[in-house]
Amino acid sequence: MKTISGLIMAAFLVITCTTVAVSADTPPLKKAEAIQKAGEELKADIRKLMTRFQGVIRANALIKAAGLSYQSALVADTANTSAYTTPKQQALMAGVYTFDATYAALFLKKKEVAQALKARRALADNLGIGMAMPPKIKKMVTQPETINNFETCAEAFDELLNQLVDEQLTSDERIITLMDGMFGAVTQGLYVVSESIAQAGYPKAMIELMDEQLSRVNFMILLLNVFQGQETFETALAMEPRLKVLESVKGLMEVTGDDTNKAKGEALPFMMGQVTQKEVDQIREIVTPLREKILAGNA
Repeated sequence: MKTISGLIMAAFLVITCTTVAVSADTPPLKKAEAIQKAGEELKADIRKLMTRFQGVIRANALIKAAGLSYQSALVADTANTSAYTTPKQQALMAGVYTFDATYAALFLKKKEVAQALKARRALADNLGIGMAMPPKIKKMVTQPETINNFETCAEAFDELLNQLVDEQLTSDERIITLMDGMFGAVTQGLYVVSESIAQAGYPKAMIELMDEQLSRVNFMILLLNVFQGQETFETALAMEPRLKVLESVKGLMEVTGDDTNKAKGEALPFMMGQVTQKEVDQIREIVTPLREKILAGNA
């Protein structure tokens, strides 16, 4: 597997579209300094992406505002963590449980928040990437009765994401694990929202929640595209099938304008209210089988 420094250099070039001048004649020390600098700048860029994801976490509040209720049947069973034995299974499910924790927090389901976070921690420990719990997350797990509002929970998840960025960008394997986890979380989010909309009878206010889900999808596409051209990572992250799923879902969420604009190749920005029951059901047809594979350990 390529070294982490090699990945960081390539990923940095993809994100920023800039170059680091390192020629064949550059002394080894200077080369190392240039690569280290690129890695530091990449880390900063990924932190920016994670900050964007923090906004997505807070956008979960729209789920409740739109009238959706907590559906325990839509979350993953926290008693099944021992069934996941491979690193990929564990990483994907850690992401699923992370979303489930934020979903439960939204409705102040204190016991369910603690259970999901404990399940996530168990998988992280099995992966060998267990970290000391950030103080706010630890309090949510050990003292769930103190969970009184969603904003406090969102701040705790922000703290966790920052720690992940700080501690997981240290090896190829850890980066793959982090990306698998993010994909699991995005998949579970799409599943919970689309199924909740269907169960509620497709009310317009709830259908408009797909706008918030588009942010999740675009975020994941952006993350995966960092690794384009890195064969080892493309394979490990199952990039081709994952991007195919994400682009298909994105296409159902976006409005591309009339035939004139299409002929010009111009895409209009997504407009809330344009997604209908038809698109929601098509998204469900894509996401539900994928989510079932993740939970079955077959993704």
